[in-house]
Amino acid sequence: MRVTYLAHSGFLVELPSVTLLFDWWKGELPPLRAEKPLLVFVSHGHEDHFDPHIFPLDNGRRAIRFFLGKGIHLGRGSMARWGVSEATAAKCRLVRGGDDFEAIPGVRVEALRSTDAGVAYLVTADGKTIYHAGDRLDENGQLVTSGGRVLGVTATGPTLRQALHDAYAAARAVDFDGKYLRHDIGQRALAALAD
Repeated sequence: MRVTYLAHSGFLVELPSVTLLFDWWKGELPPLRAEKPLLVFVSHGHEDHFDPHIFPLDNGRRAIRFFLGKGIHLGRGSMARWGVSEATAAKCRLVRGGDDFEAIPGVRVEALRSTDAGVAYLVTADGKTIYHAGDRLDENGQLVTSGGRVLGVTATGPTLRQALHDAYAAARAVDFDGKYLRHDIGQRALAALAD
């Protein structure tokens, strides 16, 4: 798994069978592999989470789906303004907290209520679970992440030791200014199994 931080709460997550794009509104995308489906997630319609430039990613070169949170409406007017074709609109799903669905075969999505507007996403694919929390404003009006967590990465495996190894390997692949990676998660459970 490869994770690329784009800006603010935007991330690109490349898994073996699918590519996930979260809240991309700015930042340069690395080249996308055409043979992998691309799933585009937008938590809500604020301009620092959504920009209609996501829709031209539907360029006919790959399978693509869009999952749109609160405040994004695909009416005739917005479709015309954003240059969204009927074919692209048919690949869009409006998402609310509580929705739970299979995005494509082998990729499960659960939409949770966000701490701000719209939704947070819990996506499971290729034995990994990715949590995209979104953000919120604190009591002073400052932008903060949800409890300090911008992106959570988990993994499953035949043993706890293997799952921890895979999760930490995936977490080390994420890099951005101010990143803090805890190293204690799962260690008590691993020690208890050794007893």
